Amino acid sequence: EGLELRSAVARLEGELQQQRAEHTRTLHVQETTSISIQMELDEAQQQLQLERSRIEEHLRQEQAMQRQLQQAQQRASEAEEQRAAQQQALEKQQAELQALRTKCAALRKSLLGVEQRCAADQQQHSTVQAEHAAELERLADGLA
Repeated sequence: EGLELRSAVARLEGELQQQRAEHTRTLHVQETTSISIQMELDEAQQQLQLERSRIEEHLRQEQAMQRQLQQAQQRASEAEEQRAAQQQALEKQQAELQALRTKCAALRKSLLGVEQRCAADQQQHSTVQAEHAAELERLADGLA
């Protein structure tokens, strides 16, 4: 019976030793797995932080571009307003020029009428002078 007990104790100690070895291997695998998972987690957190930094930089660039776009739109709006004002001024000047051209044409027409009347008056004056000269000549001939 003592031999059986020793044999049972030896068997139980062997089983216990085997369980301890398995448990140690399991703990070692779990520890290795835990370290591996922690390393992957650390790497993922670094990648996440890197991606956050990239996104933040992208947002800063996008905001800067948005400000530039708004400034460009403001300048374009101001330029359009200035162009419209210049267009109005040009149209006003063109209307004034057309009015001056019309007035000039009327003055030319009037001047042409005056020149024609002047030429007719000169012709009539020349005719009257010629008649007077002829009359004076006849009187002079009659006195002589």
